[in-house]
Amino acid sequence: MKPGTKRDSIVKSVENIGYQASFVESGEEAIEKMQFVNYASVILHSDFEDGGLEHSAFHQFMRDMSMLKRRFIFYILVGPGFSTLYDLEALANSANLVVNDREIPELLTILRKAIPRYEELFGSLMAEISTYGG
Repeated sequence: MKPGTKRDSIVKSVENIGYQASFVESGEEAIEKMQFVNYASVILHSDFEDGGLEHSAFHQFMRDMSMLKRRFIFYILVGPGFSTLYDLEALANSANLVVNDREIPELLTILRKAIPRYEELFGSLMAEISTYGG
């Protein structure tokens, strides 16, 4: 997502819940960073790479990622074609959350609802896996 109002709104929302925003210029750069840094959350706009998600090298990288690493990343897809908070759409896209572009100004509220639901669903499982070295 190019710098501007939407990106600024996303940054403000994620920083409000304690995350630090980091940006890349290409899918290849994102893949490279993901191999060396552990991220708690990743946000990808559906138009970040040419051709949308279907041709996105980074989205494919996230889909192919080992579950040992992937289960600890809250993966958010943003774009004009998504229905915000629609869990089946998120699941179909191998994401934890989908957000429509129109809802970006409400992202903080959306995250405050979605993250606790995610932690409630997977938190104890992830704690057990961490305990046993997975």
